[in-house]
Amino acid sequence: MKLIEAQRLSGREIRPYVRDIPIVDVRLDLNLPRAKFFDVELNMLEGVLGPRDPYPPVFVRWDAFCQAYLVVSRQNFYALARKRGLSFLPCVEVEPDSERRPSRLAG
Repeated sequence: MKLIEAQRLSGREIRPYVRDIPIVDVRLDLNLPRAKFFDVELNMLEGVLGPRDPYPPVFVRWDAFCQAYLVVSRQNFYALARKRGLSFLPCVEVEPDSERRPSRLAG
């Protein structure tokens, strides 16, 4: 499923695609613009998302080179899960919406 398609699905529609992945196998995608998660912002998010509320799924893609899932959307929930010390993270594996452009330095 493409990322843009996954983002359009409601919570009920996306549930069949969600699976729990060990958080040690998930990393932030360093190719995306870096988002900084300040404690204040995470505390606000934590206030909205109670300790027993189900986590909204994080969108990830598999990177064979890194041998890890890279977070491509909803990085704030990933950061909060790490802060809370969760062992598993609900994730939806997605494909890139478009192929990466070749580097200008190539060839």
